[in-house]
Amino acid sequence: MNTIAIIISILILFIIGFIFLKSQAKKNVEITIQENEIKSPKVTYIQISKTEKGKVNFQDDYTFDISSITKRKNKLDILTTFQNNSSKHIRIEIIKTVLSLNGKEIVGDHQLKEMTMGTNDIILKNTILSGGNLIRNIYFSDINSQEYNSTDTLKIELLINNAPYTLENSFGKSTVDKVKVIEE
Repeated sequence: MNTIAIIISILILFIIGFIFLKSQAKKNVEITIQENEIKSPKVTYIQISKTEKGKVNFQDDYTFDISSITKRKNKLDILTTFQNNSSKHIRIEIIKTVLSLNGKEIVGDHQLKEMTMGTNDIILKNTILSGGNLIRNIYFSDINSQEYNSTDTLKIELLINNAPYTLENSFGKSTVDKVKVIEE
């Protein structure tokens, strides 16, 4: 009789302990989920005041367009699109990028940010097939401007098949119409 009472009391203690541990595990999971919530950054847009509308810049058989502009803190990321309208494959090498913003000229960083690329990868990433496109990001630092207009200009000095070219496009003649601002 005593052994049955001891077994029942051990069983009851075991059940109570199991229920207690299960309730503690639920609390830990809820706390963990709350601590790891990802907050979305605040995104706003600044309209580019366009007084001029025109076609994308054509020079010989090569098109250059400003596809999008993103501002994060004091850095500006301009996504550019090069199009090869010629009948030949071309290879480009960007030499220098200059942004003229509200009368101030800023030199940009046009280097590829993919650190694992080898020499052959870089050559392939700079090749544009006939009728093809090439997309590049150009980064500008120390940008405090909150106003953008159609006369702001991006100038790119580059080599196309080892021949020097200077392509220039203003915000007014590009397809971009607003600047995406990401606040963290």
